[in-house]
Amino acid sequence: MILFNVYVLIMSVAAIVGGIQHERLGLLNSGMLLLAALITARFFDSDVSMLTRGVVFILLGIGFLGANIWMLRRKAAAKEPEQ
Repeated sequence: MILFNVYVLIMSVAAIVGGIQHERLGLLNSGMLLLAALITARFFDSDVSMLTRGVVFILLGIGFLGANIWMLRRKAAAKEPEQ
């Protein structure tokens, strides 16, 4: 089980990094979704308080929103004509 978790973690981080490097929002989001699914699954397997779960889910949402805003701004800046 630990080996599978490490494999999924490596794959999600690779997808996030690849999405950032190639400026592909879909790849970035799929990597973040995979990472969020891994974190969510581990929380339901372990005995963690509801407050901790809530905080982690809020932080995951902020991470998704922040990454998407950042990537969209990078794309918009790259498309602006230089003067």
